Amino acid sequence: MAEDTQTEYDRGLVKASTLGSMFSTTANAGRRRGKIMRAD
Repeated sequence: MAEDTQTEYDRGLVKASTLGSMFSTTANAGRRRGKIMRAD
């Protein structure tokens, strides 16, 4: 039972970090796009 809980916890962390990296990548791309548009 403890192992199952740990596995679920690990899975949650992986999901959270994947979403976090996706979000920061999107935010960085948006910032870059914004700078390019402003430069134009």
